[in-house]
Amino acid sequence: MPVKGCLINVIVFLVTLSTLLPAFGQPADRTELQVAYPILPLDRVRIGMKGYGKTVFQGIRIESFPVEVVSVMADFGPQRGAIWIRCTGPRMQRIGAVQGMSGSPIYLWSPDEPQVIGRGGRLIGAFAFGFTFSKDCYVGVQPIELMRQVADRANKPTQEEARSITARHGGIWADQSLATALSIAKSSGLGSHQTWRMSLLRRLAQWSGEISAPDPQPSLPTVQLADGLRAAPRQLTLPVSLRSPALARALSPLFEPMGMTPISLASAMAGQPPAWIDPESVKLEAGSIVSIPLAYGDLDFSAIGTVTEVLPGGKVLALGHPLEGLGTSSLPMASGYVHFVLPRLSSSFKYGGTVKIQGALVRDEASAVAGRYDTVSADAPVVVTVSLPNRETKKYQYRVVEHQTMGPLLAATVIGESIGAEQGLPPDNTIQWRGKIGFDGGRVLEVNNIVPQGSSLAVMLYLYAPMLLMGNNPHQNVFIESVYMDVTVADEVKLATFNAVRIDKLEVAPGEKLGVTIRLLQYAGKLFEKRIEFSVPRDMPDGEYELIVCDAQTYANLYFTNRPHLAATTTVDELFDVIKQMMGVRSDALYLLMNLPDQHLAVGRTEMPKLPSSRRAMIATTANTLATPYQDWVAQKVPMDVVPIGNVKFKITVDQMLAEQF
Repeated sequence: MPVKGCLINVIVFLVTLSTLLPAFGQPADRTELQVAYPILPLDRVRIGMKGYGKTVFQGIRIESFPVEVVSVMADFGPQRGAIWIRCTGPRMQRIGAVQGMSGSPIYLWSPDEPQVIGRGGRLIGAFAFGFTFSKDCYVGVQPIELMRQVADRANKPTQEEARSITARHGGIWADQSLATALSIAKSSGLGSHQTWRMSLLRRLAQWSGEISAPDPQPSLPTVQLADGLRAAPRQLTLPVSLRSPALARALSPLFEPMGMTPISLASAMAGQPPAWIDPESVKLEAGSIVSIPLAYGDLDFSAIGTVTEVLPGGKVLALGHPLEGLGTSSLPMASGYVHFVLPRLSSSFKYGGTVKIQGALVRDEASAVAGRYDTVSADAPVVVTVSLPNRETKKYQYRVVEHQTMGPLLAATVIGESIGAEQGLPPDNTIQWRGKIGFDGGRVLEVNNIVPQGSSLAVMLYLYAPMLLMGNNPHQNVFIESVYMDVTVADEVKLATFNAVRIDKLEVAPGEKLGVTIRLLQYAGKLFEKRIEFSVPRDMPDGEYELIVCDAQTYANLYFTNRPHLAATTTVDELFDVIKQMMGVRSDALYLLMNLPDQHLAVGRTEMPKLPSSRRAMIATTANTLATPYQDWVAQKVPMDVVPIGNVKFKITVDQMLAEQF
């Protein structure tokens, strides 16, 4: 029994650090009359029939390649069939099934017509499935009748429908993605001082119970072979080419659930077509490149596949398999260019990119994706200014697709790629970034942080977390409207660890100022001291208290752990308010905390710190789950020009009798 093929990685994301804005723009006006090509349905295809496929191997020229039917499967899936062909020409035998050929139309001749490669025949479907590490070029064809059913459902969405199309995952996706991001950070050696905000933000997304994120891809069966090996079909992946090999390896777990696999290409690999290519002359037609520009500008993130056919009414069918496979879609559709095909033993790649946006993909199902010329997909500006030591400040500008899950990851990725666009970071460095992330509804998140011994990955994960959480929350669909970020890299490590802490006395009176001296060991061995006067509240009752001298991580964990009611958000605005609080804790500061004597009460998210004990007892009963006790602190923030790391606790006695002595 033949082994059912797996979805091959058939789309290539290309990244280039060259300006692409002139190649993009409004969708083209394609009003020319299209005629549906005559088809040969699955039940009329026979083994041994011959024909040809059409695709682009280089540039924009559509070329043909010979094929022969080797099998027809009526049960490739429930009520779904597939046609298996062998690509017999010497080029396809050498390069095999190429990632980027997905969607290439396949035509078969009838016995009574001339068999001329590239002429005649009837359309049977699209090049869609295949194998890796194969000794011969066998390809699965998605039947055209299934693909045209997708086109029948490719209606033009309203603006509101288009905005709601990508809102599918919610808090479950955010929880699992943030858990993955934390795992990436740990395996990449990022310190806790670089990742604690992600841990806090994940608390806002965590779900209870055995709930898992939905699988965005329809799966194919796994076949057990006689020799004990398993022919496990691979999920559809879209290789996304990053400049940095380290980023490509690290970010794989975040891209793969969305059907993408990061690969590393040299920065010289440009997706932009040569200057002599006229964008207006490159049309979408059967066999041409279809590009899906997810981020473009000074960086080109473009998925490329092949057009199967253009139908009457301006509908375009492509790929022969899904991107996300979730039905409705709203992604840009563009013409494309192929620089060359790189043959590989595992699977070959087309290296190419976008020429001009032509419309938008509006339907995404198991059999195909379908686009329309008369539809526009939304995107958002991302502007990054990077200042490196002894280098001129550079500004990078992008447009990132409006998408609930892809948008945050792509926005964070282009920022990370911009940081290392010109050169690697100094081994001893401190990265500071400040800027604004705008979400719809007029919500603006201001970020201002500093990370010693930072990296592009540290910045990316820091910014990815709040954008992901806002975009994938259980309350309301929220999209990124703009990102403006200034990144400055210094060639020194602004990090200091606690060496010793001493306080002037252990017994104080209410209202007294308590002297605290912190000795810190700065990176590279320099010791220095910071003198602080901590003010004990005048109304502090007599008793024993805990005084904590700590860094931002300890302060934030204490604050939000003692206030579990803050995580119980019921609206997107409540969620946004907590995110702002978490992101607003400055790393370059010392914090002094002294616990207050009484436990307070919150009803829902409303804090009631001064309730009489009798009222607290009436509200905080086992019958009222809305009432939550919390511990409050007197806090004093001390700005620093380094990021301090450490924490120390002291037992302090407050005694009113000592008031006369000071």
